[in-house]
Amino acid sequence: GGYEDSFYRYLNAGLRVPFSTGTDWFMYDFSRCYARVEGELTPESWLAALRAGRTFITNGPLLELRVNGSEPGSTIDLANPAELRVEATARGRLDFGRLELVQNGRVIESTPARAADGHFKAKLAVSVSAAEPGWLATRTTTSAKNEYGPPLFAHTSAVYVTVARRTICREEDVRYLMGQLESARSAIAAKAQFDTDQQRQRVLQLYDQAVSNLRAKLSKE
Repeated sequence: GGYEDSFYRYLNAGLRVPFSTGTDWFMYDFSRCYARVEGELTPESWLAALRAGRTFITNGPLLELRVNGSEPGSTIDLANPAELRVEATARGRLDFGRLELVQNGRVIESTPARAADGHFKAKLAVSVSAAEPGWLATRTTTSAKNEYGPPLFAHTSAVYVTVARRTICREEDVRYLMGQLESARSAIAAKAQFDTDQQRQRVLQLYDQAVSNLRAKLSKE
């Protein structure tokens, strides 16, 4: 899979999911998650920064993003559709191809990486129309590979945008996630082994509750 079938589905369904990764990630190996910590660096403060979505994931390039001055993980509340100012940078030892601005899963702006002072960098400074609720993030895109062999990548967590108190909720993505949950629940009910019936019910109830929560999102639209 890729971003479109993982993170973007959740974000377009209105779920706030911070981007994270590690050495056993499902897309690429040798990847890292960087989080901006507030105050002293401790395991607790780092995890708090991760939960807040002040993160970017990468196996090379370093990213920075601000939308109207707000960092990833923040929410911009708009009373009406408006223009947003986006400033983003990427830096890396290797040529990371392009820096791209993603809005609601679609690339709307991009700029190439350029060599400078022994490394590569790219910068975006653009105004973006927020005509509907959604999210914004940046990523790098290239066919090049890093020093360990996997495709070179980087992606920030999202900056969320609400309009008139409404959040994004795309039916297609909500139904996709519901289908994934229902398929997993069926497989667990048919094949999984538990020590007790109570354990089985607790697990299946988690899936039932998740499907119910997603269905409730559709009913509000």
